[in-house]
Parts: sequence; structure tokens; C-alpha cells
Amino acid sequence: RAPARARVSNPPRGPQDDLRGLFGNFGHLLRVSLPMREVRDYERGTTYKEPRGFAYVAFATRQDAAKAMEKLHRHSYGNLVMSIEWAKPSNREAAPAGDASRRFMSGYGKALAQDTKEQVTYASNRTR
Repeated sequence: RAPARARVSNPPRGPQDDLRGLFGNFGHLLRVSLPMREVRDYERGTTYKEPRGFAYVAFATRQDAAKAMEKLHRHSYGNLVMSIEWAKPSNREAAPAGDASRRFMSGYGKALAQDTKEQVTYASNRTR
């Protein structure tokens, strides 16, 4: 039995425990993730975190996830209507170990100078 992840759009605005309580009714949960973003309040000079508008719920079995999706898709919770779909694998999960697509971790899609064995010159710093 393989675990299954669901992506929830417009989850309840409360803490992760609200999601655990709601989805836990349908089976054993392995993980609940509520991604946050940092927001800067320029008037007060502070920053705070708020939900990004989606969550991931990992169930122990695909059957449990399917039950939750069937019952809660388009379910109204508070003033929001949730949308639930199967989560797509992340690039890290999709790529097999040792795959070239995982080799570069710079975020720029290619190796940085310190990650290569090639000789790197910086022509813009040379003087004639």
C-alpha cells in the first residue's frame, strides 16, 4: 500500500490542526503541509507569515485519500470552497537518484562556477 498525497486549494484559514481534524476523519494521515509566505507590513515595519492558499495532505493509503477527495472536493468550509486533486510529484521525487536534472542545486538551472571542474575566467575584471 503506497502513500498518497492530495493538493487542497482554498484550505481552511486556521492552523494545520484544523486540516488534520478535517482530513483525519477519512483515514490515517502521514503529513499535513500548509506552505506559508512571508508578507511585509511596511506601515508597521514588521513581517508575518500567511498561508499561500493551498495545502498538501498525505494519507497512508490511496483509498483513504480517494474517500476524502470524494467527500470534500467542492466542499464549503467557512467562506471558501475547497478544491482537491491528486498532488503531482515534485521534481525531486520524479527524478531518479543520480539523474542529471538533480545535479544542479543553484536554482539557475546550471552549475555555478564552484560546482564545475572547468577553468573559469572573468574577462570583465582583466586590465590590459
